[in-house]
Amino acid sequence: MEFTDDDCSNGIECGEPGNYESEVVEVKEQLTKNNDEMWCLEFKDVETGETICFDNLVFSKKAAGIAFTKIKNLGVNKNEEGKYRCDSQDLIGLRTNLTLKVKTYKDVDSLTPDFNAENFGYKMDEANSDLPF
Repeated sequence: MEFTDDDCSNGIECGEPGNYESEVVEVKEQLTKNNDEMWCLEFKDVETGETICFDNLVFSKKAAGIAFTKIKNLGVNKNEEGKYRCDSQDLIGLRTNLTLKVKTYKDVDSLTPDFNAENFGYKMDEANSDLPF
């Protein structure tokens, strides 16, 4: 399967940038155009229940560290061997505080996690910090 930016675009009205308590509501597994595994996460705003943004976890050699930082800040811990072990669907229901900024793609504004913020815009929800994975 080949991936384009449109495959994980949100198609929702752009909200205001800022911090949002967010929950993963769906994860789609895809491949990037370089055939690297990618999980496309859909987040809802916990306060309103509305879809607020989408984000990708790419497991290429260059991007895996970023993906694992995001996974950690969703509350997934390393196992006894020091590895993150979870399936994409294990992320559904996990919460994190997202720092979101406006991104414009093909003249359409949407919210996206702020890559330049601490932990790439993810901040762990302490309620998820004791998950057993």
